[in-house]
Amino acid sequence: EQPKDVARRLIKEGVLTNWQASMLINGRHNLHVGKYRLLDQLGSADSGHVFLAEHVQMGRRVTLRTLSKLQTKDPKAIKQFLADARKIAALDHRNLIHVYDVDSDGERYFLVSEYVEGRDLQALVEKIGPLEPERAVRYVEQAALGLAHAHEQGITHGDVKPANLLIDGQDTLHVVDVGLARIANAEEAADKQYQPPEVTNPEAEGAENAAAGDVYSLGATLAFLLTGQPRIGKDSDVDARLRKIYQQMTAKDPRQRLGSMSEVAQQLAHWQEEPMTGETANGAGKNGKNGNS
Repeated sequence: EQPKDVARRLIKEGVLTNWQASMLINGRHNLHVGKYRLLDQLGSADSGHVFLAEHVQMGRRVTLRTLSKLQTKDPKAIKQFLADARKIAALDHRNLIHVYDVDSDGERYFLVSEYVEGRDLQALVEKIGPLEPERAVRYVEQAALGLAHAHEQGITHGDVKPANLLIDGQDTLHVVDVGLARIANAEEAADKQYQPPEVTNPEAEGAENAAAGDVYSLGATLAFLLTGQPRIGKDSDVDARLRKIYQQMTAKDPRQRLGSMSEVAQQLAHWQEEPMTGETANGAGKNGKNGNS
């Protein structure tokens, strides 16, 4: 007769999560997808839902993304989903979230990937403000290395932004949702602040243009980590060499951008190996500090 009281007790005893209790109180009793127990909902969109889940037998926590019922009615969408998922599952890099499984439960198709507990860079900057240059560059270099591995396998991201870059407890960066932009409907999910400009080189098509788009978006992410904005203005006190790398990553014409994520990582590594230029090292301002993280 007092379901909320029972729910609170079960939450306190660790039997249910807050989300599970809320679902049960509202009459939603199916909290399993295949061999996974749903623990919490991490995101929701027209393309499907993203859950924190747990393998029933192994007890391993994972991220589970379902395909929407609308998409599962389209045989072409299912075929594309399965093909993309298989390619993504073959990726293996310490800076990429690893995909474990793709499966179906009745008419419900889903993808299972590694769950990393941490904070994304969007939330980090919103909490503490722009990062020290060395820290920002270290994170973006890790992202570039992971994305370089994906690009080498013919897989682009399509939605690179601070919210899709996760830092774990060991300060290691993990790129989230690699290759899932098409699955998740990038037009719906993408943050336009981090997307390439509309006017691009019409001759650069397909994977090459998509990879150049990732480079642009990672450059905008670098700007956000340094300034709190997805662009570095002319009056910014960001180090001149670092500002040049940003400009090379975000050139309007894809042909003028750094040619690959490997090249981005190399440029950032070189910046870390050499001292900052005098205008920033000796200057004041939020990015004119000594670079300690």
